[in-house]
Amino acid sequence: MILKAALFAGLTGVLFYNSILSALIFLPFWHLYQKTEKASIIEKKKFDLNMDFSDAIACMSGVLEGGSSIENAISQTYRDMALSHDKESPIMKELKLIGNGLNNNIRIEDAFLDMARRTDIEDVRNFADIFATAKRTGGNIIAIIRETSGTIRTKTEVSRELRTVMASKKLESDIMRTIPYLMLAYLRLSSPDLLEPLYGNLTGIVFMSIMLMLYAAMSILASRIVRIRI
Repeated sequence: MILKAALFAGLTGVLFYNSILSALIFLPFWHLYQKTEKASIIEKKKFDLNMDFSDAIACMSGVLEGGSSIENAISQTYRDMALSHDKESPIMKELKLIGNGLNNNIRIEDAFLDMARRTDIEDVRNFADIFATAKRTGGNIIAIIRETSGTIRTKTEVSRELRTVMASKKLESDIMRTIPYLMLAYLRLSSPDLLEPLYGNLTGIVFMSIMLMLYAAMSILASRIVRIRI
Protein backbone atom coordinates (compact mmCIF):
# COMPACT_ATOMS: atom_id res chain seq x y z
CA MET A 1 0.00 0.00 0.00
CA ILE A 2 2.83 2.41 0.86
CA LEU A 3 4.54 1.61 -2.45
CA LYS A 4 1.33 2.27 -4.37
CA ALA A 5 0.83 5.57 -2.54
CA ALA A 6 4.39 6.65 -3.32
CA LEU A 7 4.00 5.64 -6.97
CA PHE A 8 0.70 7.50 -7.33
CA ALA A 9 2.01 10.64 -5.66
CA GLY A 10 5.30 10.52 -7.54
CA LEU A 11 3.69 10.10 -10.97
CA THR A 12 1.18 12.87 -10.27
CA GLY A 13 3.87 15.26 -9.07
CA VAL A 14 6.28 14.58 -11.93
CA LEU A 15 3.77 14.35 -14.79
CA PHE A 16 1.55 17.27 -13.81
CA TYR A 17 4.07 19.61 -12.16
CA ASN A 18 7.50 18.28 -13.12
CA SER A 19 8.37 18.22 -9.42
CA ILE A 20 9.00 15.23 -7.22
CA LEU A 21 8.58 17.42 -4.14
CA SER A 22 4.99 18.22 -5.12
CA ALA A 23 4.29 14.50 -4.76
CA LEU A 24 4.09 15.04 -0.99
CA ILE A 25 0.93 17.07 -1.54
CA PHE A 26 -0.88 14.11 -3.09
CA LEU A 27 -0.15 11.50 -0.43
CA PRO A 28 -3.27 12.44 1.62
CA PHE A 29 -5.42 12.03 -1.51
CA TRP A 30 -4.19 8.46 -1.85
CA HIS A 31 -5.46 7.82 1.67
CA LEU A 32 -8.91 9.03 0.61
CA TYR A 33 -8.75 6.76 -2.44
CA GLN A 34 -7.85 3.82 -0.21
CA LYS A 35 -10.85 4.54 2.02
CA THR A 36 -13.09 4.49 -1.05
CA GLU A 37 -11.56 1.23 -2.24
CA LYS A 38 -11.96 -0.30 1.21
CA ALA A 39 -15.63 0.69 1.23
CA SER A 40 -16.04 -0.96 -2.19
CA ILE A 41 -14.43 -4.17 -0.91
CA ILE A 42 -16.73 -4.24 2.12
CA GLU A 43 -19.72 -3.65 -0.14
CA LYS A 44 -18.62 -6.52 -2.39
CA LYS A 45 -18.29 -8.86 0.61
CA LYS A 46 -21.76 -7.87 1.78
CA PHE A 47 -23.14 -8.52 -1.69
CA ASP A 48 -21.57 -11.99 -1.80
CA LEU A 49 -22.88 -12.81 1.68
CA ASN A 50 -26.32 -11.59 0.69
CA MET A 51 -26.30 -13.89 -2.34
CA ASP A 52 -25.28 -16.83 -0.15
CA PHE A 53 -27.93 -15.90 2.40
CA SER A 54 -30.52 -16.01 -0.37
CA ASP A 55 -29.39 -19.54 -1.26
CA ALA A 56 -29.44 -20.58 2.40
CA ILE A 57 -32.98 -19.30 2.95
CA ALA A 58 -34.16 -21.04 -0.22
CA CYS A 59 -32.56 -24.26 1.02
CA MET A 60 -34.13 -23.86 4.46
CA SER A 61 -37.52 -23.24 2.87
CA GLY A 62 -37.28 -26.52 0.97
CA VAL A 63 -36.28 -28.44 4.10
CA LEU A 64 -39.17 -26.93 6.09
CA GLU A 65 -41.67 -27.90 3.43
CA GLY A 66 -40.40 -31.44 3.81
CA GLY A 67 -41.75 -31.46 7.36
CA SER A 68 -38.64 -30.62 9.41
CA SER A 69 -38.67 -28.29 12.37
CA ILE A 70 -36.97 -24.92 12.04
CA GLU A 71 -34.11 -26.09 14.27
CA ASN A 72 -33.51 -29.20 12.16
CA ALA A 73 -33.85 -27.10 9.02
CA ILE A 74 -30.93 -24.93 10.16
CA SER A 75 -28.73 -28.01 10.67
CA GLN A 76 -29.73 -29.48 7.31
CA THR A 77 -29.16 -26.15 5.57
CA TYR A 78 -25.65 -26.01 7.05
CA ARG A 79 -24.88 -29.50 5.74
CA ASP A 80 -26.31 -28.74 2.30
CA MET A 81 -24.47 -25.42 2.01
CA ALA A 82 -21.23 -27.11 3.11
CA LEU A 83 -21.31 -29.09 -0.14
CA SER A 84 -20.68 -25.93 -2.18
CA HIS A 85 -19.15 -23.50 0.31
CA ASP A 86 -15.96 -23.45 2.32
CA LYS A 87 -16.60 -23.88 6.03
CA GLU A 88 -14.66 -20.67 6.68
CA SER A 89 -16.84 -18.64 4.32
CA PRO A 90 -18.99 -15.90 5.92
CA ILE A 91 -22.31 -17.66 5.31
CA MET A 92 -21.08 -20.92 6.84
CA LYS A 93 -19.78 -19.06 9.89
CA GLU A 94 -23.14 -17.33 10.28
CA LEU A 95 -25.08 -20.59 9.97
CA LYS A 96 -22.77 -22.18 12.52
CA LEU A 97 -23.31 -19.28 14.93
CA ILE A 98 -27.07 -19.67 14.55
CA GLY A 99 -26.81 -23.40 15.17
CA ASN A 100 -24.61 -22.88 18.22
CA GLY A 101 -27.06 -20.32 19.52
CA LEU A 102 -29.92 -22.80 19.24
CA ASN A 103 -27.86 -25.37 21.13
CA ASN A 104 -27.43 -22.78 23.89
CA ASN A 105 -31.20 -22.22 24.10
CA ILE A 106 -31.18 -18.93 22.19
CA ARG A 107 -34.47 -18.39 20.41
CA ILE A 108 -34.27 -18.83 16.64
CA GLU A 109 -35.72 -15.37 15.99
CA ASP A 110 -33.07 -13.82 18.26
CA ALA A 111 -30.36 -15.77 16.43
CA PHE A 112 -31.51 -14.29 13.11
CA LEU A 113 -31.70 -10.80 14.64
CA ASP A 114 -28.13 -11.22 15.90
CA MET A 115 -27.04 -12.19 12.39
CA ALA A 116 -28.74 -9.08 11.01
CA ARG A 117 -26.81 -6.90 13.46
CA ARG A 118 -23.50 -8.59 12.65
CA THR A 119 -23.84 -8.42 8.89
CA ASP A 120 -25.63 -5.06 8.57
CA ILE A 121 -27.33 -6.32 5.39
CA GLU A 122 -30.80 -5.01 4.55
CA ASP A 123 -32.22 -8.31 3.29
CA VAL A 124 -30.99 -10.18 6.36
CA ARG A 125 -32.44 -7.49 8.61
CA ASN A 126 -35.80 -7.58 6.81
CA PHE A 127 -35.95 -11.36 6.99
CA ALA A 128 -35.06 -11.36 10.69
CA ASP A 129 -37.74 -8.75 11.47
CA ILE A 130 -40.41 -10.61 9.48
CA PHE A 131 -39.43 -13.93 11.03
CA ALA A 132 -39.49 -12.50 14.56
CA THR A 133 -42.91 -10.95 13.96
CA ALA A 134 -44.26 -14.23 12.58
CA LYS A 135 -42.98 -16.17 15.59
CA ARG A 136 -44.48 -13.65 17.98
CA THR A 137 -47.90 -13.52 16.30
CA GLY A 138 -48.13 -17.21 15.44
CA GLY A 139 -47.98 -16.73 11.67
CA ASN A 140 -47.38 -19.45 9.11
CA ILE A 141 -43.60 -19.69 9.37
CA ILE A 142 -43.17 -21.97 6.36
CA ALA A 143 -45.26 -19.75 4.06
CA ILE A 144 -43.54 -16.60 5.30
CA ILE A 145 -40.07 -18.06 4.77
CA ARG A 146 -41.05 -19.28 1.30
CA GLU A 147 -42.44 -15.89 0.26
CA THR A 148 -39.56 -13.95 1.80
CA SER A 149 -37.07 -16.32 0.19
CA GLY A 150 -38.65 -15.72 -3.22
CA THR A 151 -38.55 -11.96 -2.76
CA ILE A 152 -34.91 -11.97 -1.67
CA ARG A 153 -33.93 -14.32 -4.50
CA THR A 154 -35.61 -12.13 -7.12
CA LYS A 155 -33.89 -9.04 -5.76
CA THR A 156 -30.47 -10.67 -5.58
CA GLU A 157 -30.76 -12.09 -9.09
CA VAL A 158 -31.53 -8.64 -10.47
CA SER A 159 -28.58 -7.28 -8.52
CA ARG A 160 -26.33 -10.03 -9.86
CA GLU A 161 -27.29 -9.26 -13.47
CA LEU A 162 -26.72 -5.55 -12.97
CA ARG A 163 -23.32 -6.15 -11.41
CA THR A 164 -22.33 -8.33 -14.34
CA VAL A 165 -23.19 -5.51 -16.73
CA MET A 166 -21.50 -2.86 -14.60
CA ALA A 167 -18.32 -4.92 -14.18
CA SER A 168 -17.40 -4.20 -17.80
CA LYS A 169 -18.25 -0.53 -17.30
CA LYS A 170 -15.97 -0.41 -14.27
CA LEU A 171 -13.15 -1.90 -16.32
CA GLU A 172 -13.70 0.78 -18.97
CA SER A 173 -13.69 3.42 -16.23
CA ASP A 174 -10.42 2.11 -14.79
CA ILE A 175 -8.82 2.19 -18.24
CA MET A 176 -10.03 5.74 -18.85
CA ARG A 177 -8.45 6.85 -15.56
CA THR A 178 -5.02 5.82 -16.76
CA ILE A 179 -5.24 7.71 -20.07
CA PRO A 180 -4.25 11.19 -18.75
CA TYR A 181 -1.16 9.72 -17.09
CA LEU A 182 -0.25 7.71 -20.19
CA MET A 183 -0.70 10.74 -22.46
CA LEU A 184 1.48 12.96 -20.28
CA ALA A 185 4.13 10.26 -19.99
CA TYR A 186 4.11 9.78 -23.78
CA LEU A 187 4.45 13.52 -24.41
CA ARG A 188 7.29 13.85 -21.89
CA LEU A 189 9.18 11.09 -23.67
CA SER A 190 8.38 11.92 -27.29
CA SER A 191 7.87 15.71 -27.30
CA PRO A 192 9.08 17.26 -24.04
CA ASP A 193 9.13 20.72 -25.62
CA LEU A 194 5.32 20.69 -25.86
CA LEU A 195 4.96 20.41 -22.09
CA GLU A 196 7.81 22.72 -21.16
CA PRO A 197 5.61 25.91 -21.11
CA LEU A 198 3.32 24.25 -18.53
CA TYR A 199 6.08 23.61 -16.00
CA GLY A 200 7.76 26.03 -13.62
CA ASN A 201 5.40 29.00 -13.99
CA LEU A 202 2.16 30.17 -12.38
CA THR A 203 0.07 29.86 -15.54
CA GLY A 204 1.15 26.28 -16.09
CA ILE A 205 0.60 25.34 -12.44
CA VAL A 206 -2.92 26.80 -12.49
CA PHE A 207 -3.74 25.05 -15.78
CA MET A 208 -2.43 21.69 -14.60
CA SER A 209 -4.23 22.08 -11.27
CA ILE A 210 -7.53 22.70 -13.06
CA MET A 211 -6.96 19.65 -15.28
CA LEU A 212 -6.13 17.57 -12.23
CA MET A 213 -9.26 18.71 -10.40
CA LEU A 214 -11.41 17.90 -13.44
CA TYR A 215 -9.76 14.49 -13.63
CA ALA A 216 -10.46 13.86 -9.93
CA ALA A 217 -14.09 14.97 -10.31
CA MET A 218 -14.64 12.68 -13.30
CA SER A 219 -13.01 9.78 -11.44
CA ILE A 220 -15.33 10.27 -8.46
CA LEU A 221 -18.35 10.54 -10.75
CA ALA A 222 -17.36 7.37 -12.60
CA SER A 223 -16.96 5.50 -9.31
CA ARG A 224 -20.43 6.51 -8.19
CA ILE A 225 -22.00 5.57 -11.51
CA VAL A 226 -20.66 2.02 -11.45
CA ARG A 227 -21.56 1.46 -7.79
CA ILE A 228 -24.74 -0.61 -7.51
CA ARG A 229 -27.16 -0.33 -4.65
CA ILE A 230 -30.48 -2.16 -4.88
